[in-house]
Amino acid sequence: MVFKGKYRLNKLASYITLLMTVSVIEFNSSRVYAKDYFNPNALSDIDGVDLADLQSLDPFSTSGAQLPGEYNVNVIVNDRTIGVIKLDFVRNDEGQLEPVLTKQMLTEWGVKTNVIPSLKELNAGAKLEGINHYIEFASSQFIFSQQILKISIPQIALNADIRGNIDPALFDQGMPAFILNYDLTGARSWYKNSDYQDNQFLSLRSGINLGAWRLRNYATYEHSDNSSKWSSINTYLERDIQPLNSQLSLGEVTTDGDIFNGFQFKGVKVSSDEGMLPYSLRGFAPVVRGFAQGNAKVTVRQNGAVIYQTYVSAGPFVFNDLYPTSYSGNLDVTVEEENGSSQSFVVPFASLAIMQREGSIKYSATVGKYRSESDNGKTPHFMEGTIIYGLPWNTTIYGGALLSSDYQSYALGVGFNLGSLGAISFDGKYASTQFDFERDKQTGQAYRLQYSKTLQETHSTISLDAYRYSSKGFYDFSEANENTDITSRNSSNKRSRYQLNLSQSLASYGSFYVNAYQQDYWHSSGKDRNITAGYNVVSNGISYGLSYGYTDSTRNNNTSHQVTFRVNIPLGEWLSTRNYLTSSVSYAGQGKTTAQTGISGNALDNNLTYSVQQSYVQQNHYVGGNASVGYQGSNGNVNMGYAYTQNSQRFNYGWQGAVVAHPYGVTLSQTVGDTIALVAAPGASDVSLQNTQGVKTNYWGYAVKPYLTPYAENKIALNASELAENVDIINNSVTVIPTKGAVVLAKMNTRIGYRILMTLSLNGKALPFGSSVTLSDGESNSIVGDNGEVYLSGMPESGSLIAKWGNKAEQMCHVNYQLPDDAGEDSIKFITAQCTQ
Repeated sequence: MVFKGKYRLNKLASYITLLMTVSVIEFNSSRVYAKDYFNPNALSDIDGVDLADLQSLDPFSTSGAQLPGEYNVNVIVNDRTIGVIKLDFVRNDEGQLEPVLTKQMLTEWGVKTNVIPSLKELNAGAKLEGINHYIEFASSQFIFSQQILKISIPQIALNADIRGNIDPALFDQGMPAFILNYDLTGARSWYKNSDYQDNQFLSLRSGINLGAWRLRNYATYEHSDNSSKWSSINTYLERDIQPLNSQLSLGEVTTDGDIFNGFQFKGVKVSSDEGMLPYSLRGFAPVVRGFAQGNAKVTVRQNGAVIYQTYVSAGPFVFNDLYPTSYSGNLDVTVEEENGSSQSFVVPFASLAIMQREGSIKYSATVGKYRSESDNGKTPHFMEGTIIYGLPWNTTIYGGALLSSDYQSYALGVGFNLGSLGAISFDGKYASTQFDFERDKQTGQAYRLQYSKTLQETHSTISLDAYRYSSKGFYDFSEANENTDITSRNSSNKRSRYQLNLSQSLASYGSFYVNAYQQDYWHSSGKDRNITAGYNVVSNGISYGLSYGYTDSTRNNNTSHQVTFRVNIPLGEWLSTRNYLTSSVSYAGQGKTTAQTGISGNALDNNLTYSVQQSYVQQNHYVGGNASVGYQGSNGNVNMGYAYTQNSQRFNYGWQGAVVAHPYGVTLSQTVGDTIALVAAPGASDVSLQNTQGVKTNYWGYAVKPYLTPYAENKIALNASELAENVDIINNSVTVIPTKGAVVLAKMNTRIGYRILMTLSLNGKALPFGSSVTLSDGESNSIVGDNGEVYLSGMPESGSLIAKWGNKAEQMCHVNYQLPDDAGEDSIKFITAQCTQ
């Protein structure tokens, strides 16, 4: 091995690398186990080499053969990632490193610290060396090479927990921050025999975070040659209420739309947030009940896949934390007894929007003032409350009330899991409306039927939403407040609505879908209809698509239909590129046929996208075309395009992104979601984030992870292969658990500095082989080779080192070093230094 032609490993190191390895073989029955083992005694007779105490340098030790001290480790408790924590490690009686924990840590990890006798009398900050001394059968394993600490704790010592549950104490409310999302689009258009026209649209979504509170605003700006207009869509303040698994919202918000139709209002709302529940308790799934004759293994399968497995003792058992995997698909349960016997049974399963697990509840409570969509609408004060509750027997009941001075509405419904027949829910509403222009109240009823079914055997998904108003006098709250005169009331009083969604996979023969919608009105003979259907298939890498669209809006006097056939050919099959040749033909009736051909693709690691198309319209005998290009970068996205026809030209542009101000400065970003992370790797510039398209750290080493899942573990990692030569990173990944709307910190510990190959001596002799050398701050350490050489990275220009080759005071010395000006321009600096005791 050669360093820049200046340093070559000597003969001794080569012998150590190539020859001093033996195999230790252990025979057990018919199996043979072997591991490589380096015997430090093999060096004892080599002349001129002074050895440190190397007995601890077993490369197969779970402690990583390292000395005690502080280490940043990724803690995993019973296969659940806790996160990166800086812990102090000491050596136990077996010579292995074990962590020094505290009672508070164990409490946060779910240990019954107030019940276990050895722990309940200790204070929260009590230091615990050797977890097995406090919890029977508990153990820890430190994998130094991966900086992972695995802790195993018997289930009996843990609080009764739901699968996937995360201790609320681990929820991160994030740091104070200001967030601004911006989206600017604009165009300049030229028309034949007229001047150009300019149009711009800007949307701004801004927010301020302080503790658990989130202040949000959504505003827009429209500009044209003739007018400009600012609009504030809504402003509200929000925070979570963790003990209730709920969200508190104040200001201009929207009601939940589960039972009553949603609408905007000014006021206060408290509502359930299923996102705060463990994944295993979200959505609907049936309760599995059974009986075991003795200790048994219970396995639950859905569509042939195992979705749950556990062990139970003799007697009855109940599982109510199964992960929902699809709309339906029966659950096959197998109970395998210790004596080898087994029993199986089937639990029918289906899911629907308005259904809850047995014993779970979903609610909302709202008080406020209605926000009208028009200048002439009414804005009454109101109260609304809804509740959905899961009963036994795969049944859900739900209901609610919506009350104001001139309007009262009540709802009641029930949902059923029908097993192999799917899932269905039915509800009815009563409403009483007092219009200002009428003396008598308008009263009526409305009924809704919802059905869904997934046929796993045929890969089919069906959902049907049928909503019928049974009488002319029924109005929802928005209709009652927006229809302020007899003309508008009669023109928009809905009668019935039907909606169908169907998708079907045909395996290698492709797939098709159908979506249909129809709405009619009491005082009009016309109907609003919309139908979309399509078929797609891929053959030999080429995709084909046939689609149909139909729209009929009688109220808007507009009817249209269109049939389109598309072919998409990947040019990469022949040219090794990410380009696609696309052709399509569309027919829209009355002889209007349009043909398009173009090429599209991406480049620069998929950050750059482009498209060029040419079209021909048969009816008018003219050609047109368009071209567009877009780039997705760390600081935002930009795009532009050009289009023309024989009568017009248009140049359009767009710029989207975000600005995040935080305690560490200001960082530009792509458009961000509601919950984000600030990735901090100081000094590690231009390093990309894994699984995040186009995002890299900026000059100072900061980046924004634009989307996170609240109340769940989110792993954030950097691509370490992109680090500069003078940058070392201690922890390459961080796991964060943010609350909704939080800006959390994902801190990567970096070391910025020189790479040094230092030759150390003590009293004129080389430092002992195997000595441990550590920077005084404890962040950088290495092992001395023969002739006193040690390689260190991330080193400052000057500093202090501590060298140890044993546990005694005389087996330690200190080194103060300073890189000379003539240390060379190579990536590795070569210096010598004297060690003093």
